[in-house]
Amino acid sequence: MRILYKKLSNLVILLIVWFAATMTPLLARSLDAYPLDEFERTGINRLEGYLLGLNTTSGRKNLVVGQLLSGAEIKLSDNIAPKALPVNDSDFQASLKPLLPPSGTTRIAILDITNPQEPAYAAINGQQQFVPGSVGKIVLALTFFDQLAQLYPFDLEKRKAVLKQRYLIANSFTENDSHVIPIWRRNIGILSFQPISRGDRANIWSYLDWMLSASSNAAASMIAREIVTIAKFRKEYPPDLSEQIRFIKSSSPSSLGRLLRESVVSALSKAGLDPKKLNQTSLFTSRAKQIVQGSGSTANVHQLITLMYKMETGNLIDQFSSLALKKLLYSTQKRIRYASADSLDRAAVYYKAGSLFSCNPQQLQPCHRYQGTKTNQMNSIALIEDPARAPRLRYIVALSTDILRQNSSVLHAQLANVVHKFMKRRSVFSNHPRILALRRKAKPIEAYD
Repeated sequence: MRILYKKLSNLVILLIVWFAATMTPLLARSLDAYPLDEFERTGINRLEGYLLGLNTTSGRKNLVVGQLLSGAEIKLSDNIAPKALPVNDSDFQASLKPLLPPSGTTRIAILDITNPQEPAYAAINGQQQFVPGSVGKIVLALTFFDQLAQLYPFDLEKRKAVLKQRYLIANSFTENDSHVIPIWRRNIGILSFQPISRGDRANIWSYLDWMLSASSNAAASMIAREIVTIAKFRKEYPPDLSEQIRFIKSSSPSSLGRLLRESVVSALSKAGLDPKKLNQTSLFTSRAKQIVQGSGSTANVHQLITLMYKMETGNLIDQFSSLALKKLLYSTQKRIRYASADSLDRAAVYYKAGSLFSCNPQQLQPCHRYQGTKTNQMNSIALIEDPARAPRLRYIVALSTDILRQNSSVLHAQLANVVHKFMKRRSVFSNHPRILALRRKAKPIEAYD
């Protein structure tokens, strides 16, 4: 009987989702729209599946209040007074330091933009370099949008057309990636999860979404492939598939690597970022690394904060690109790592994470995922708006830790709770009129940490 009941329950859920799929326009209105409402504008199919899933108990359970913004509710902050990052606030920095783990390596930078006229910045080990891991995928997204802006600097409709109508077919660039992506099968009303496979076809919006939301290495390598394709064809872009295949096959790994490197460096430089301190010029899958010769990746928390600050003020390429990237970073899948902190449930979180861990074979201690005994690095970058619909607290945080044997995924969630409570207390105190007046009179520190 239990087996029969379970089968009937699953059938009922399937029928609910299938029925909802046939009523998509009506549901989008009756649900008052969510960020997921943009599936028609972008063609990102998984958004439709998630939207319809909100009619089921399991679908609602995976999303928290802060994830239910509509696309129209996600906006940039063009009212922030200074366009450059403020200097390090010594009091802010001093109060931040006791919150950090006593052992291992921790790098953190926070930019408080709650008061847009008086943003405040603090960093500890802010200029210390590290390998960004999957956080570097933001750099590839920035580079792609920069290439698109070069092609159509004044024609946003053509940019939108490329993003929605240009389809990529997964090939050898996607081989050997275990990251799963959400696949919405509208005809049968099922949302499944699996790695990208050769032959999978989706538009560029979808590949960007897979790269940033699901952190798919395969999707990131396909976006890098498209970057070098634009760099080669320029005004003749987009080429047909046979032309693109011929170009990739006839080019040496070093020449393709040079195209990628020049594109990334150009995009970062134009955005006011330092390519020596932030870049992503290597690919993420084994076969793609053989086809396109990489030259490494690096980051520091100060540069990551700067990138997010420029995005939030609409100065990352332009307003269109900045807003597009912000929406891509808005978490509408089940939150993990830093973003999973329960104190952030009602907050909108625009987020990317990356991890790197390795095991020391000479040590006898057990070594697990996120609990490396040789390297155990976790990186997070997040823009927090709390509460989501009418933020009273807004800040950007970049965090990188390397603490051996400690579960770094859990650690970042714990630190997120600590930081958020700290920022709430700080906001009440530091935005008092008398405190603001004293801060304006204070002599600024001229050097970054």
